[in-house]
Amino acid sequence: TQPLEEEVKAGDVAIVSIQPNPASANSQISFMSQNEGRLSLQIMDMTGRIVADLFNSDVEAGVVYKSDFDASTLPAGVYMVRLNSGSQSDVDRIQIAK
Repeated sequence: TQPLEEEVKAGDVAIVSIQPNPASANSQISFMSQNEGRLSLQIMDMTGRIVADLFNSDVEAGVVYKSDFDASTLPAGVYMVRLNSGSQSDVDRIQIAK
């Protein structure tokens, strides 16, 4: 058990930044977790279909990880970036412009 578990909020996993956004070619997504464990990072279209699996690995608590995303392979539009720990998730948007 964690001694500070009452202070742990729903924001245990977080997408820190998406640069650049909107993107036309390469974009970098930064993310972190307050707890160690496995994280997955995916890009989904607006229907919820996964169009890119960017990250699926164990992470250390409090460390910011970066994942490169090649946006040039997808059509222009708005996509969802989903960071998931199994029990919690954070969702942000990325716009792809051509």
